[in-house]
Amino acid sequence: MYRADAFPADPASLVGIAIGVSIGKAVVRNTLRRRLKAILHEQLAGRRLRLLLVARPGAAAADFASLRADLARALA
Repeated sequence: MYRADAFPADPASLVGIAIGVSIGKAVVRNTLRRRLKAILHEQLAGRRLRLLLVARPGAAAADFASLRADLARALA
């Protein structure tokens, strides 16, 4: 586990999004990736951390508001 203060020379966050084939077809995976990127962009404003986000199959069926609420709760 990396701490944000462990990388003092790193001026920005580093985020990875992993979406497996089990989520669905390419259109579904790309839609989910774009949603997660938009949510993370607003949630991580002004924060420095390294994060790997692994999407689960239920995330593809979730709407934008519930994804935002879940990520906000996870990052709090």
